Amino acid sequence: MKIYFFGINSGGVSMNKGQQGSERVPYRFFRRLIEELLKKFTSEALEVDLSMQEHYIIEVLGRNERLTISNLADQVTAPLTTVSSTLDRLYNQGLVERERSQEDRRVVEVCLSAEGEKIYENHQEETKKFVDEFLSQLSPDDRDELYRILSEFKWN
Repeated sequence: MKIYFFGINSGGVSMNKGQQGSERVPYRFFRRLIEELLKKFTSEALEVDLSMQEHYIIEVLGRNERLTISNLADQVTAPLTTVSSTLDRLYNQGLVERERSQEDRRVVEVCLSAEGEKIYENHQEETKKFVDEFLSQLSPDDRDELYRILSEFKWN
């Protein structure tokens, strides 16, 4: 099974043998960072008896007050049928709630239940610990420089 994270195949990044060591550093760094994040994300999902897809949907719903099923499918880049069946499992576990839209009663919106919110908040705390531990390896000046550099990146 291939897992994609930020559009990058977790199988690794291929490089030509002719690339020099300093050019490889960013590739190795990002590959390792992705691997560590995937391990962390997977272990968190397993701790609460969720699949990766279920855990990811909780993450996306946690960042949004409520979403229609089609908007959620767009955000997780998965087919509507896959998202619907995943939501059914999360609903049966009491982790999400479904409500009819006030504007259009034909539309169903989903949001996290109180139990789903707990899982989301725990994930946020664990992610913050992971990032803080990672950044603690840098001096304060280097952290400031890293923040400056990272703020230059533009995401789609």
